[in-house]
Amino acid sequence: MTADGLSDAICILHYGRCGSTVLTRLLAQFGCVSLGEFLHPVSGQKYEALDGLSRGRGAANSSASVLDALARVAAARGERASPVLFEIKSLDFIREAVADGPETFVPALAERGASRCIHLERRDLLARLVSTTLASRTGVYHRTDEAERPEPFEIEPARAVAEIGRQADMRDRIRAALAVSGLDVLQLEYERDLMADPRVGALKAAAWLGRPAPSQGLVVDRRRTTPFPIAEVLSNHAEVVAALARAGMSETGARLEPAASP
Repeated sequence: MTADGLSDAICILHYGRCGSTVLTRLLAQFGCVSLGEFLHPVSGQKYEALDGLSRGRGAANSSASVLDALARVAAARGERASPVLFEIKSLDFIREAVADGPETFVPALAERGASRCIHLERRDLLARLVSTTLASRTGVYHRTDEAERPEPFEIEPARAVAEIGRQADMRDRIRAALAVSGLDVLQLEYERDLMADPRVGALKAAAWLGRPAPSQGLVVDRRRTTPFPIAEVLSNHAEVVAALARAGMSETGARLEPAASP
């Protein structure tokens, strides 16, 4: 790793509330080093080399400044055989913590020497929004024990339509940028690879990274925060789904085909 290169760095592009924490904690058991969500206003403070970056909503960092800072952090950790993982969320683009968007950021990764990227999606964007809302209400973003059933709550339908629309649009932009990037992309999906047993996704990622298996079995130390049917947690679930349908979207944020004319 050099101060201006990212040859050993693996970007995890994800959408929040999609299992990135349990994934990186499991990959640490394969010897990977995680820098976490370093654009987060709190978690990034532990890296002195990132002090020149703004964090949070409207931070307006350029892709170049983010990658320059990341390369300094990675280089400061010394030469190592272990991959260095770092996370960029869709909200980092939506809230302009990375102001020039995935169309600039993804090619810049390749230009700096990165060759691989993990794209971690959550197919059900309404479930993601419910998980985000519940975490915000309770202050509990990660669990090490079984979750208690929460009191049902409502989400304003207009907010759901706007938020899921923004996330779906950003998902399309990230997918398009990755498709032409030339990067080796590992596609992981929360529902398929992490939700039931996060070791499935971790083993898939570790094999892709070429990491040797740990001498002992993998230890999962994070639990789902919302392991209940969404319709039981979101009290106006039917109303929100109907609002999404009127806006031409499914619960996942997929675009619905217009109804055929009679």
